Amino acid sequence: MSHFPSSPRCTVLSVVAAFAVGIVSVVGLESGRDDTFRGTLHVVTHAIRCDRAARIGAVTVSLGDRLQPDHPVAVLVDESLPLRIATVRSELSECNAELDAATARAELELKWRLRELDQEMHEVRLQSAAELHRQFTLEFRETMWNDFIDELDQDGNGSVSDGVRFTPISFDNRVPGVPRMRAMVAAEAARHTAEVHEARAAMCDVRIAELEELKTEITGPILSASGVDELRQRRNRIATRLSELEGRSAETTLVAATYGRVSRILCRTGTAVVASQTILETADYHQVHVDAYVPSQRIEDFPVDREVTLQFTEDRTRRGRVKSVALAAIEGSAETSAMIVVRIEPAGKLWPELPVGSTVLVRRAD
Repeated sequence: MSHFPSSPRCTVLSVVAAFAVGIVSVVGLESGRDDTFRGTLHVVTHAIRCDRAARIGAVTVSLGDRLQPDHPVAVLVDESLPLRIATVRSELSECNAELDAATARAELELKWRLRELDQEMHEVRLQSAAELHRQFTLEFRETMWNDFIDELDQDGNGSVSDGVRFTPISFDNRVPGVPRMRAMVAAEAARHTAEVHEARAAMCDVRIAELEELKTEITGPILSASGVDELRQRRNRIATRLSELEGRSAETTLVAATYGRVSRILCRTGTAVVASQTILETADYHQVHVDAYVPSQRIEDFPVDREVTLQFTEDRTRRGRVKSVALAAIEGSAETSAMIVVRIEPAGKLWPELPVGSTVLVRRAD
């Protein structure tokens, strides 16, 4: 079989046609690539944590299960609870013994202090009675001297007019001077001394009141110094902890707090967990968004509130609306442009419930 070579003209036309087709294909691919951008699906998740150190007795849900509030998700088994209760009970007994000993010491100290105060009060009362006795005696002596002076005045030149006695102020030779003067000095001395004893008796009364107040206030400082107050507070804390432990059950059921679907199970049956450790996570598909990564040269095509088309799978397309545009770009390499994150939230029909982190294709709405 013979082959005939093609003409040069036909060869050139074939090459030009192939090159044109290639250019059109490349342009088409570039155009499609520029109009469609990749995004990542994000869903608000809620963590379900254990409230104590325990062991996972059972996980009662599976991945993808739909949950509602109070739905059981796991059973916690606290195997150390009986031992902890016994330990706290022993601690409470020791604290009660220390408290009883400290209370006995404090009561003994208090009795001794009160006895000293009572003794001092007794002595002060005796002193007060003696001062009052001296006061009354001197007041009586003053009265007697004043009566004696009145008698001297009646025997002297004192005159009476209409029942009122007038006694001369100045010393008069007609009045027996020496006895009257002595009587006046004695009366004045008795009055002054009586006032001194009256003041001393008043001071005794003040001291008695102070001692009475001290008796009512001394109990607190003695109990505090003996450590009774501190031990009582410690005993109350231990008793509260014991009551809390005794009120617990060895098995506790964890429940969901909100609606959602189980997205991650982090602990399996038999796993030992600590307080606040996350057991599983749930995804709330009512709070979902897509983060699209748009080149900085094309960011003007995605202003806030612009509607976009989201392709979740080949046969599931939904609408979305631009919620926000990041203020900072993600630096690219020498071959790629800087990317800006555009947050897109649902608009229209509900989005399909795909796994968190799924890739979503984003383009401007038609």
